[in-house]
Amino acid sequence: MKGFLIICDQELQPEMDFLLRANQIDHFSLFRDVQGKGGSGLKQGDSIGPGLNLAYWIVLEDKRANTFLKELKDFKQNKLKNKGVKVFLLPIEETF
Repeated sequence: MKGFLIICDQELQPEMDFLLRANQIDHFSLFRDVQGKGGSGLKQGDSIGPGLNLAYWIVLEDKRANTFLKELKDFKQNKLKNKGVKVFLLPIEETF
């Protein structure tokens, strides 16, 4: 199994939700109002760091994870021009 931690600009939620539906992913956790600093700058929801992020946590079986990873890469490179989304892929040893 693989775990995806996806951090993205909150404005991208409709696109991310579409991507999840298109890949028939209906089990995930969504964290709203995520603050931090990355390649797109400081995000803390105020005048110093305008905007906020979302974080998606998704766990998939290996076969589905590989397909979804390809979709994510295509989405990031072609639709977003590599901006606004950071994906972390983690091995999952066990769930219970």
